[in-house]
Amino acid sequence: MTNYFADMIGNITVTGHLVRIDFLTQVTPPPQSPTGSQETQYQTSHHLVMPLDGFLRSLGVQEQVRAKLLEEGVIKVEQKEIPAPTHLLQ
Repeated sequence: MTNYFADMIGNITVTGHLVRIDFLTQVTPPPQSPTGSQETQYQTSHHLVMPLDGFLRSLGVQEQVRAKLLEEGVIKVEQKEIPAPTHLLQ
């Protein structure tokens, strides 16, 4: 089995009965960045394509994990969610 790491999901596209999920990894620009920006950016690291029914079942699993984390106090409802990146590197 191969393991992959991603910081977040960047985009989800549904086409017919297939769902394409783009995973992002965090990239920090070098100090001599031409834009002068030190803002953290994200880059697509890999894609996952799966059937729509499998995607919908996986949402149920994620909701169960979220409910358990709430129940255990690991996360709180009033916590601010991290916004999706507005700019992606291609």
